[in-house]
Amino acid sequence: LVDVLAHAGRQIGQFLGRLRAESEVRRLADTLQRSLLPSHLPAIRGVELAARYRPGGGSALVGGDTYDVLPLPDGRSMVLIADVCGTGAEAAAVTALTRHTARAAAGPAAETTAGPADVLRAVNAALLRVQTEGPLRFVTACCVVLSPFRGGVHATIGVAGHPLPVLTGPDGPCEVGVAGRPLGITPDLDVPVV
Repeated sequence: LVDVLAHAGRQIGQFLGRLRAESEVRRLADTLQRSLLPSHLPAIRGVELAARYRPGGGSALVGGDTYDVLPLPDGRSMVLIADVCGTGAEAAAVTALTRHTARAAAGPAAETTAGPADVLRAVNAALLRVQTEGPLRFVTACCVVLSPFRGGVHATIGVAGHPLPVLTGPDGPCEVGVAGRPLGITPDLDVPVV
């Protein structure tokens, strides 16, 4: 009886150890995923912003999805939505590279005329520089630059392999933009902008 109880105790201890380890991995994955998303959305005059993040990676702890909203020094704002092919730590690294390269390309150090095509081409070049022998990690993205315009905003949209944004107006929803090729595949990237 003592042997049976000792064996059961060891199994329960191992089970509890696995639960603690899984909980720690989930906590770390949540922290990593949150670091790939903005902590808050800035206010943009004439625009209502809201975001809801639901990862589509199934059982993966860290997905390759991100979004960002960045006020630019010249009064414009950049909105980026991107999805990296794959999940896990490698996809998270590519997601971080995508987000931070887009911020650098559009941010304070960039020319004030940087538009969606410029931002997406900069991300494409960065992805091609870090491409490894492993699986191809391409990125689909939509970059929108919002400019103040006659009491509202003017949107310039560049899409690289991502589903087109939907504009909802008095006449109902409609897709806007022109779908280009995904990022990280070819150096001669043409990004149609509307």
